[in-house]
Amino acid sequence: MDFNTGLLRDLLIRTQRKCHIMGKGQNQVAACVLRCDEGVATTTSLVRDGKTSLSRFSIPCGEGTTALPIPDIDRILGVLKAHGDTVKLSVDGVKSRILIKSKGKQTTLTANIEGLAFPHSRETIGEWEEKSLARATQIRPDGYFIAKTEEIRGPIASWTLDAEEIRDALACDAINGQMLNRYTFTYDKGLTLSVGSELKGQTETILVREDEAEEGIEVTVEGGLDNALRGIKGKVVLQFYDFRDFEQGIRMVIRLEGGDFILQAGLL
Repeated sequence: MDFNTGLLRDLLIRTQRKCHIMGKGQNQVAACVLRCDEGVATTTSLVRDGKTSLSRFSIPCGEGTTALPIPDIDRILGVLKAHGDTVKLSVDGVKSRILIKSKGKQTTLTANIEGLAFPHSRETIGEWEEKSLARATQIRPDGYFIAKTEEIRGPIASWTLDAEEIRDALACDAINGQMLNRYTFTYDKGLTLSVGSELKGQTETILVREDEAEEGIEVTVEGGLDNALRGIKGKVVLQFYDFRDFEQGIRMVIRLEGGDFILQAGLL
């Protein structure tokens, strides 16, 4: 399967969603399945705790249908640095390995869909993807499907925003090396995003201005959102869904092109 190397690299960085916890970088997704069909390659992944976030990302790819197990995203990213602008990925199922080819080069890595999804995990890469795909069916074009009540819940607030503006606001978390990995969205008279601490610099960005104040809602999320939006351009739709009646707080969904999305649960 053929890929643009830069697009593939951005896709994998989005998928792994590196964030900083106690000052140390940690990938929220370690391995994944790159599923290719009808010219589109997708990854669908729950983060390591299996609860707080789910994402679906996609890029164009060559024609054909295949599922490529990515056993360690960091290792694949390391390999891609040595290859040209276009790469071809294929699986040698007999020898349980993945082949990465570009002009005049070929790199071989051990790869098996039966490998572990995370170090010390009990679930395989294939099982983790299956769980992720099942959860992804809840994100519908018209809202959030709740299996318990078989209803589709609409958002309590929704805005169309510029992806780079959101990413720029999230990046302020790194001012003076803070990297707290905590982002607070406040919905009142418009929408603001606050990151950082006053000790090293707290930055508030106004994303939306509105004349009239609505019900005051404050949602704090974590999970490396700045990396999750890497390479995303154009408009995205930012939505909030209220699950306080289930004692599950408020969830945020960032809808991207082509049915892609980032689901993030707010801190309780």
